[in-house]
Amino acid sequence: MSGPEPNPERQHPKPILVMPAWVIWAGAGALLITASVSVFILLSLFGGGTEQDKIRLEAVKLAGSIVIGTGGAVALLLAARRQRTTELDLDHRTRVAAANEHDATERRITELYTAATEQLGSEKAPVRLAGLHALERLGQTYPSHRQTIIDVYCSYLCMPFTPPDNTAQGRPAATSPRRLGLRPPAPRSVITDLRTALGSGSHAQNVEGARQELKVRLTAQRLITDHLRPNHDKNGNPTDPKFWNNIDLDVTGANLIDWNMQNCQTRACRFDGATFHNTARFDGATFHNTAVLDGVVFKDDAWFIRATFQGDATFEEATFQDHAVFGSATFQGDVAFRRATFQGHATFDGATFQDSASFGEATFQDSVAFEEATFQKSASLGRSG
Repeated sequence: MSGPEPNPERQHPKPILVMPAWVIWAGAGALLITASVSVFILLSLFGGGTEQDKIRLEAVKLAGSIVIGTGGAVALLLAARRQRTTELDLDHRTRVAAANEHDATERRITELYTAATEQLGSEKAPVRLAGLHALERLGQTYPSHRQTIIDVYCSYLCMPFTPPDNTAQGRPAATSPRRLGLRPPAPRSVITDLRTALGSGSHAQNVEGARQELKVRLTAQRLITDHLRPNHDKNGNPTDPKFWNNIDLDVTGANLIDWNMQNCQTRACRFDGATFHNTARFDGATFHNTAVLDGVVFKDDAWFIRATFQGDATFEEATFQDHAVFGSATFQGDVAFRRATFQGHATFDGATFQDSASFGEATFQDSVAFEEATFQKSASLGRSG
């Protein structure tokens, strides 16, 4: 069966026609003849030199000037219209290019974000660590996605997790806030079930997997707090390029180990039902909006020295199993410690309560100090154990 016949136009494209030289010479000759005839006619009609000829010649010149001026105005109008059309076309192309670039950037961000979050679901701890750092680089490059990345970190920390036994027992020395054992038990669950990933191996493999998961979680905590620390200059302006402003935190129900928010700033935060293992540091932290710590459990010391709560702060039904230190803290909004339990020494020395402060039904099983504390409005205290 023969194939389709070849198209002769495709094989031999038509040549581009070029204006021949004789046409150019003919046009030049026509212009020369027109000019000669015009000169002859003008000389014949107005070459007498009389006053009437001069007036007629001036009238012809004026008419010619009007015609030329009108033609120039028309040409100028057409040029302006052409320029306007060109500018509109250029503006349209610019907007299309910007939209295409924005779409390409968003697609690239989505791809990077998806790949990083998939890494967090890996069975291998090094891959999960790589996912955390990939998200951090993404947030550092694209500020509009920083809150989303912090939300992912917080969600990771809120996954069920059983801390090592020796992390939750006792109160080690305050000068050593990091007190993690060398052989912690395997956590119940992370993003993927470690029991599935490690259950077929030996006990030593399970322990090693738990240690690696603990390292991933500590890294997630550090990445969060590192980006909340502005390091102000003498004028109060943030100097750290890694600082992410206007960030909300929500680690409801999380198990947090060696939590360190010293000198950090957040917009709003929620720690409802969270458990802090080892010393929890909030020294010098600033909470610009509400701070909710209802039902939290501090297994060790809780430090809020010089912390500032610009919005309402609630510690209802919170449990402080060791020292609770709120020295020189400032509460600008309402603060509530209702039904809170202070099992160790609690100090609010030098604290300032600018709005109402409620310690109703709070229990102090050890000593409590309010030396030089300032209550600018109403205050209700709890009971001693």
